[in-house]
Amino acid sequence: MAAAPELLTLLQDELARLQVDALIVPRADQYQGEEVQACDERLAAVTGFTGSAGNLIICADQAVLFVDGRYTTQAPQQIGNRPIQVINSGEESLASWIARQPQIATVGVDPWLMTVQQAEHLQTVMSDSQSLVALEGNPVDRLWQARPPANKARLREHPIEFAGQGTADKKQRVQAALPDGSALFVGASEQVSWLLNVRSDALETTPVALSYAILQADGSIDWIVHEASARSAASLKLDRVSVTRDAVKALGQLRSPLVFDPSATPWAIEQILQAMPKPVVCKRAPSPIALMQAKKNEAELAGMREAHVIDGAVMVEFLAWLDTQLPGFLDEYQAADMVDSMRKAKGATGLAFSTISASGPNAALPHYRASADSARPSEAGEIYLVDSGGHYAMGTTDITRVTLMGVPTDEQRRLYTLVLQGHLALMRARFPEGTTGQALDILARLPLWEAGLDFDHGTGHGVGAVLSVHEGPQRIGKPVSGANLVALAQGMVVSVEPGYYRPGELGIRIENLVAVQPQPMPGDERPMLGFENLTWCPYERALIDVGMLSDQERQQVDDYHRQTLAKLRGRLSAPDRAWLELACRPL
Repeated sequence: MAAAPELLTLLQDELARLQVDALIVPRADQYQGEEVQACDERLAAVTGFTGSAGNLIICADQAVLFVDGRYTTQAPQQIGNRPIQVINSGEESLASWIARQPQIATVGVDPWLMTVQQAEHLQTVMSDSQSLVALEGNPVDRLWQARPPANKARLREHPIEFAGQGTADKKQRVQAALPDGSALFVGASEQVSWLLNVRSDALETTPVALSYAILQADGSIDWIVHEASARSAASLKLDRVSVTRDAVKALGQLRSPLVFDPSATPWAIEQILQAMPKPVVCKRAPSPIALMQAKKNEAELAGMREAHVIDGAVMVEFLAWLDTQLPGFLDEYQAADMVDSMRKAKGATGLAFSTISASGPNAALPHYRASADSARPSEAGEIYLVDSGGHYAMGTTDITRVTLMGVPTDEQRRLYTLVLQGHLALMRARFPEGTTGQALDILARLPLWEAGLDFDHGTGHGVGAVLSVHEGPQRIGKPVSGANLVALAQGMVVSVEPGYYRPGELGIRIENLVAVQPQPMPGDERPMLGFENLTWCPYERALIDVGMLSDQERQQVDDYHRQTLAKLRGRLSAPDRAWLELACRPL
């Protein structure tokens, strides 16, 4: 990262050669997933910012980084003295900023790193005198001398006992959802991996096979894999296998209309289709795979339940160990390494994401990452936050808990209890079929709002079954253009994670995963849904101000702790079981 300022300068000098007035560098790869390989961390290479989302626009005399509310504190810290302005994308979007710049007429972008939907949104918001230019090749790649090579990935089959359904049956389901005689371009790697029941180690924490697929009208599949995975993919003997650079050839063999999802298809693919000598009839529509994948079948839900019991035992062991550590002698990086090691010792095949291990002021950064060089030791009286999870053979976990090093203050207890009250309210929600996450979001925020507080991240995200820990299309959060509009449906797994962050002082987040399930009661006049809890780990009893809780909330905590004790005690050593019994005693 030391050469990042030079790379920014080189890119500014490159604008004239590219014949554009500005260049967009997104945090994305050609598969549009949340996690990217080191060779695709272009945004970090130019800016130093390592967050999971962001867009940089480079002009000859300025550079502006757009990040969401999670990163408005982190981004300026990591940018340091680089001449880059940071803007909260929740206050002004990249597109609207460009539209206000009369000196910008042309904006260049690598069309593989932007979806059709993203490209069209930019062009719609930009002024009539401005245009988006698809570049040939990526200028960052040409100038980034220290760019790492792509990972050589191994692909593996995901067992039917955990998938619950074979590829042949999945193909039939997908075809039944398409117009007769149509093919489907599958641009999201998570959807390809679900459809083919394959997984990979190409990415550090997301076990998807980096690839596209074309489900042909005859039911055969063209699997277009990343070049580094080609040999491993061929060994799985799945219809036709080609590499990404041959996507043009695969698309050129189409003999039927093609359906593609503009939100998950690279802009480059649409341009390839438009440039075909024989035009391809295309229809834009959401991929039917997205909802199929989100609604877990019974085998997938059973696997998620078992994974969470295993993971609950991991978390209890970790929190019990943490209680033996003295303030000042344990740093965030050591703590993260400990919980990661414990998870792997219990059979995790990998981490679901890089563990967030943060104490005191670092916990105020929702997506903070500790390193061996930057980690700070915990201090007495500080809140420590750990957000972590794992992939097991049968399921994926994601949990956040906070604890305290020392004696809590009244203010710490008040803030924790407000977050807990929002968490409990959403956990016990019942709602009619057809309800979206946007409609439920207020339940988790209301206690904080009544105290004049709030948090800037979403309240809940979907979770894949040994796929991406952040999975759509379902989401719980404030109104966001194009998001939160998918109804929560039976079988979906989603997180419940309200929080509160005070910059420079503390961060609090409480997260459980839940499965959407029918929850009928006598007198219901319409079908009702609710949440089945999946996560088992006690809340931080020392931080609960019991006097703030209603009778219903106290009973809810006690019931949850009683179930946690029953599910986990048989999987723990005697000392850890004793710790859990103490942590789960009635309020």
